[in-house]
Amino acid sequence: MTAFASLLGPALARRLGKLRTAVGRSCSRFPFLVTLGAESHLPLAVGAFLMRADAHAGGHAPAQRIHHGGAAARAARPRTSLMNLLWNVGWAVSATLAGLIIERFGYAVPF
Repeated sequence: MTAFASLLGPALARRLGKLRTAVGRSCSRFPFLVTLGAESHLPLAVGAFLMRADAHAGGHAPAQRIHHGGAAARAARPRTSLMNLLWNVGWAVSATLAGLIIERFGYAVPF
């Protein structure tokens, strides 16, 4: 599904525009995130987790990077790349901290 979502991105960007595609794909993750936080049945929670991860990995992140790279002036592109790197480092640190919190307190605290 992630591969399909990734391959669908350029067609959507051509049809809807880069910014609309990035925003739409960003918003597509939220119903799954809310479901993940509120669901008490493991199979549904696992499904919500996979769909949210798929919506992010296959849709939002690539569309956002394409928009940022294309919207930035040529001189600003190195700074845009640096900001993208820092964003990903932030994700790595926050995922590690969230894992520690979840391990100690459970999922209720972060959600």
